[in-house]
Amino acid sequence: MITTRREATHRTISTSEDPLKLGRWTSILLSGKKGHQTRIVSVHNPIGTSQGALSVNRQQTRRLRTIDDARTPRDALIEDLRKAVKQWIEDGEHLIIGMDANEDVRTGKLTKMLREKGLHNAIVSKHPHIGSVTTCERTEKDLPIDAIMTTFDTKDRIQAGYLAFDEGTPGDHRTLWMDIPFELIFGNNPPHIQGCRRHPSSSERPPSKRSLQQKSNESVHQIRDP
Repeated sequence: MITTRREATHRTISTSEDPLKLGRWTSILLSGKKGHQTRIVSVHNPIGTSQGALSVNRQQTRRLRTIDDARTPRDALIEDLRKAVKQWIEDGEHLIIGMDANEDVRTGKLTKMLREKGLHNAIVSKHPHIGSVTTCERTEKDLPIDAIMTTFDTKDRIQAGYLAFDEGTPGDHRTLWMDIPFELIFGNNPPHIQGCRRHPSSSERPPSKRSLQQKSNESVHQIRDP
């Protein structure tokens, strides 16, 4: 789920979702001055080995077969998201992609595709020494399966990091966060505006008290004053 508040709500100009409506991703587009446009995307990569009838992997497989698509859900996500990311970049948008990759985000295929498109792991770029932090309690030690990938240069006053498992969004994933000054994401420092808008997604969780949230099971993004 993606939730915006205050200035981000006022500057949300469109929303979009996975074109196959499989709940694979959802996004919002924020517009600022001087042509600044930033898209925030929430992505979920299914566990490819799950074979239970009600697992995300099997549900998506059945849906793909109904449209004569022989791809696996994970391959389909990478291919379809690659096309979307390519279009977003060609449209001149900055990207922030929070994802539950369900694979090692240091070496996985989904992360590799995003790197090939010019994105980088915001937290690892900011803090290279913590790249092997476990992000889900159910995975093996030192295996990060969640990430915030972005086209923003994290050296430019942007902060990012992890919270402890018992902090932030409830669940068995860590909360990942990214803190971006107004002038970087909007091109100016807008006046304070009240308001909140919720955007459609495949999951529902209560919002936390932040200026801008992007939840992909684990991710929170915040826009801040300089």
